[in-house]
Parts: sequence; C-alpha cells; structure tokens
Amino acid sequence: MDGGRDPGRCRWFGADFRGADVPRLADVLGMSRRGLELELELKGRGATFLDRVLEVIDQSAPEATIEFTSANVWLLSRLRRLDPKAKIGLFTQRPQPWMTTASFEPAITAPIAGRLHELRLEVHANDVDDAKAIARAANAGADRLSTMDIELARITRK
Repeated sequence: MDGGRDPGRCRWFGADFRGADVPRLADVLGMSRRGLELELELKGRGATFLDRVLEVIDQSAPEATIEFTSANVWLLSRLRRLDPKAKIGLFTQRPQPWMTTASFEPAITAPIAGRLHELRLEVHANDVDDAKAIARAANAGADRLSTMDIELARITRK
C-alpha cells in the first residue's frame, strides 16, 4: 500500500519506469470509474494489514465493486468474517515436489470448473498471459481471468 521501500518510485519495473510514481491504493480507487469491477490481490499479512485496506476502501471508494484475491487463506477467512458479502477468490498454484496431499489440484480443468459451477462458484484463472493459457482457461470453463495482456485476451476469447 505504500509503494515498498521507496514509496512512489518504480525501480523494479526497469529503466523506462525510473522515477515514475507508484499510485497508492486510495489513488487507484479514486481513479476508478463507477461500475468498474476491480480485483485487489491481498499480498500483506495479518489483521492490521487487512483492517487498513478495508479502511482505505471505505474512505476512498465505498461503492466500488471489488473482488479480493489472495493465496492467504487466513486473510480471506478474516475478510469473510468481517464482510460476509465480500467477493473473494483463493489463488492456488501448481503443487511443489514436497507437497504430498492428493487433494491439491494443479490447474483449472473442465471437471474442476464444472464442479465449482455446480456449487455456484465463479472460476477465475490467474496469470493467464499468453494465447495458449487464455484458450486453455476458456476451454476449461473459467468465467474470468487475470492477465497482463488485455488486448491478447480480447482477441483470443472471441
């Protein structure tokens, strides 16, 4: 929320972005158009972090439609307790070699998406950044996706 170690600067994006301002959450919310749905990935930890995010949203854009996403189950559970109507999404990833649980699903597949739809859940594919991944997510039944290449997603999904 504060731009990292050097608030307001984008060093990690490369030389083209040197000196560019990093907008704070309140700035982004203030720029969003009414009716625009936002995805806010929660990367912080703990109750204080979540409380501060919710406070900024309440002060900057209480009418915003936001899907909260995270890989942090505890954070999403707390958010659900604080706001039972919040739209939330849990990120999962491919299992690592040390992961042994048989219930861990590695990717969105048509059977997984079908079961989630039966439960009236929305399927959101994340990090879908090339034509093959976009097509795979669409063919599996994803309802929405997150991508770094919006134009490619538009062309591929047609």
